[in-house]
Amino acid sequence: MKKLSRRQFLRTASVLMAATVLTACGATATSSSSGASVAASSAATSDTATDVKTYKFAYAYANMDENNMRTLKGIQMYVDELNATGKYDIEFLYTDAQSQVDKQIADVESLIAQQPDLILMSAVDTVGSIPCLQAIHNAGIIAVDDRGCDTEYKDVKFTGFDEDNIGLRLQEAVRTYLEQNPDINLKAGGIYGLAAQSEQLKRVDYLKALAEEMPDRLEIIETQYCDWSTDRATSTVEDWMQRYPEMNAIFTASDDMGLGACNALTASGREDVLVTSVDGTQIGLQLATAADQYFITIAANQEAITRHQVDFFMEMIDGTYTEPEYKCPPECFAIVTPDNVATVDMGSI
Repeated sequence: MKKLSRRQFLRTASVLMAATVLTACGATATSSSSGASVAASSAATSDTATDVKTYKFAYAYANMDENNMRTLKGIQMYVDELNATGKYDIEFLYTDAQSQVDKQIADVESLIAQQPDLILMSAVDTVGSIPCLQAIHNAGIIAVDDRGCDTEYKDVKFTGFDEDNIGLRLQEAVRTYLEQNPDINLKAGGIYGLAAQSEQLKRVDYLKALAEEMPDRLEIIETQYCDWSTDRATSTVEDWMQRYPEMNAIFTASDDMGLGACNALTASGREDVLVTSVDGTQIGLQLATAADQYFITIAANQEAITRHQVDFFMEMIDGTYTEPEYKCPPECFAIVTPDNVATVDMGSI
């Protein structure tokens, strides 16, 4: 992979983010106020094709950032692949709540009206979005949660991004960095996503635990919620660079916020700061390629995760999966650094 300078990359990052959103679904998906139907028309059903398995499932997204666009594309790719075999007739619906609880509630109502077999609800707020799961459950539809909502109304939790596994990989990455740099002691700031999405807190909390284990090598000076926003992460790190000139590490919960941290560091003329993030989006991979900072991201192979996800949906609908939680396996994740970014296989989405 060709090396880019930090400044070259940051000048084009906004264009890259916009292009990713525009191209992620291509011509395979359409949306409307009542939700999007990504149809499974390629598998013909007839009175004689009794062996064709029919499924209808839906995904109520909290928002449609780059990571979720990759999920959407991955699900559609696998659905199309299955339908093309002639053995399946799968219909996939989705909605985008745009990070608004009220919109998510309305989205779920529209999905229920279309009578899918299963709805996965990715909560905008793990408390405020509980009425969505209740409505799904009361409608006799399989209710799946992927954000850790504490409610009796969910039938199962789907863990695509296993936050404990991600946290352990982050610990491993930072521990390795410290071992490779014995003269560096890290003084870090931690940037969370949304406070209401409790599972993602582990992306920084595991590094807090590492600081307790290695107090002579790592200290967390301050933490802040930046709500997955690049701009908020930028302003937060700008402030930290003024107040904490000794800060030499920024731990972020997403690549978008990692980009914000790098924006602020570049503006401050700092090239000695370790930055960590999670997702392995194109933004994250490009940041790991641009060598002005040492940038680490925990990358999810979305193609692998979404294939597990669709298989899980079908097993739930068939009644063959009966456990309270499904976790994608560890091999779906990789530590990406400037040293290995050119060789990491992240699939085709």
